[in-house]
Amino acid sequence: MYGAPGNKYVSLIYHRGERGFATHHKVYVVDIETREEICITCNFDRNAYNTLNSDVRASSNVKNIYWSKDGYLYFMLCDRGLTKLYRVKLGSELELLIDKEGVVIDEFSVSDNDIVALLGMTSYEPRESYVLRGKDLVKLTNMNQFYLSRIKLGKVEKFLLRSSDGKIIEAWIMYPKDLK
Repeated sequence: MYGAPGNKYVSLIYHRGERGFATHHKVYVVDIETREEICITCNFDRNAYNTLNSDVRASSNVKNIYWSKDGYLYFMLCDRGLTKLYRVKLGSELELLIDKEGVVIDEFSVSDNDIVALLGMTSYEPRESYVLRGKDLVKLTNMNQFYLSRIKLGKVEKFLLRSSDGKIIEAWIMYPKDLK
């Protein structure tokens, strides 16, 4: 649970178990005085946690939701193999901040002056540090350059499956590096 500026609201990410373990987590805001609950992401069939998996992804204890000093609530949604970063001011429309093809936001933070920093990765590059400047995602580090210059990665391919309840599930396969 995270408090908003002015301590009028708290925000949290949870689900009510509608689909058991497969239920998407949603972003909620609760008015502390009235206990009114506002679901920010209930209109999305997406998870508010990064549920993507990778061999190079480390676990994180960083929070997944931030309030800025000027009342914006920042959060991410997992969508079709990517994580997208949004922000919203209560009573306003959601604003999509990061929707860069191929980039997975692993974790992020927001400074007091609304600068967004994050760790992101792609299918061909493990986690690196980025900062959001306007609408541009700027890479700050090349921590993996030494390692990546010495190896060859296999091709990554996305495919779709249908689950037992008829839902479409997206999946990826990474082929061996020398597969012809």
